[in-house]
Amino acid sequence: MRTDRALHALLDVELAFAPEYEGSPPRAVTRVAAPGDTALASHLPMALHALADLGADAALLRAWFELAAARMPRLPAWPALEAAERALPDGPAHELLASRLPELLQHAGAAAFHALIRCAHAFESGHTGQLRRALAWWSLLRQPVPLTSARPALALEDWLDALLALPAPPSPPGRLISHRMQQWIDHPPFAAWAPTLRLDASLLPRLARRTAALYAGSGNFTLLHGLTACRAMSRLLPLLAPSQHETALRAFSVHWAAAVCTSRYQAGEPPAPEPWEALLARTLQAEQDEHVIKLVHAARQFDRDGDPLWRMAATRAVLRH
Repeated sequence: MRTDRALHALLDVELAFAPEYEGSPPRAVTRVAAPGDTALASHLPMALHALADLGADAALLRAWFELAAARMPRLPAWPALEAAERALPDGPAHELLASRLPELLQHAGAAAFHALIRCAHAFESGHTGQLRRALAWWSLLRQPVPLTSARPALALEDWLDALLALPAPPSPPGRLISHRMQQWIDHPPFAAWAPTLRLDASLLPRLARRTAALYAGSGNFTLLHGLTACRAMSRLLPLLAPSQHETALRAFSVHWAAAVCTSRYQAGEPPAPEPWEALLARTLQAEQDEHVIKLVHAARQFDRDGDPLWRMAATRAVLRH
């Protein structure tokens, strides 16, 4: 079976699994999760597409899915999700996304960026059912951020320095990334500084490069999500009208800032970069962790200029798992 046919067949099967779960053993979540909720996002459809895009054959896709899906709960009745899917209009994927993304990207960091990431993978896979599921699930999540500030605009490095110098929120850090991000979003000093980043057309690539450098030197799990979120955003932003880019980038940059502040990463030396051939051999395995798959996929896509930074980030991921 060709890889694209195998991918779509497995993505068909995946729709029977819950998009969110909690507990051990995992139980399906069928409530609208708030940022401080205990729900975790299923990575099944995201990692399947990433594996296929990295070159996995049909046999490997099936083997990985069988192992990963065995740990995941099925989707019981979820009226809110079902209603959200029914409310989506029919039509080409790019038209559907163009109509929904301007509002949804105001909540780009919801569920620790996983709704954004799942939507991008669904769009790239060309699977209609997965795209509708991703959009419906995202529509149930909310994480608004401040978009304006009276402070002057700052260049990226000055902005990041200002944010990292802020005192932490007074409440104890939450257990999950999404909860900790919400604590920073609700933190008044953060709300004053986060919307001050100077926006331009090169911002998203620069955020991705900065995230890759921070992750390569730290291996921080929250920053891993920041890099895969940058990749997802780079795929979805071009679907918006140019007049909508500024608002979408502003919201994404504030969510990205919340993730970086949340991470409290410990900077260190990045690993020596392995060649892509070796990195792909480590990644394309039936037992591989879904986060490693997605990080390597993101780094591989961003590596258009041969900068070893991307391979450093990918090397960090495969060495940590």
